[in-house]
Amino acid sequence: MRALGTVAFVCALSAAMPAPMASGGPTYAWLAYSASTGVMGGAWNYPDIGAAESRAMAECVNHPMHPSDCWSVGGTSNRCISLVIGADRSKFDFGVGNTVAEANEDGLKAAANPPPIAGAVPKGRLCSGSDQPPEQGEAQVIVW
Repeated sequence: MRALGTVAFVCALSAAMPAPMASGGPTYAWLAYSASTGVMGGAWNYPDIGAAESRAMAECVNHPMHPSDCWSVGGTSNRCISLVIGADRSKFDFGVGNTVAEANEDGLKAAANPPPIAGAVPKGRLCSGSDQPPEQGEAQVIVW
């Protein structure tokens, strides 16, 4: 699903910590995003999709910038998710994949769907089923 909004010049991911790895079952990652502030909240390695979404939203809403417009962007199970933001920072979309590169590519394809998001670039990325921290996007401050 595509969401529209105004995005601040500098984006920041909230200071989320991964959940303990679920043993033997799927794990979930979720991103939340504030268009007015550029704050992203993230959760990864959660054993329950609802808990991952709730944590990502809490990380966004409780960020020190106190955004009031956090969107529940999307999530995935045992895969990576990438948030893609347009050049004018007024539109965003997301993609998923087995790797960060695949998630970025899927997000860019989603951003190309009509109406296309001009100048779309991946910004925030998380992978469930991984003990690796989120990857930093260009022109982005990550406060993990």
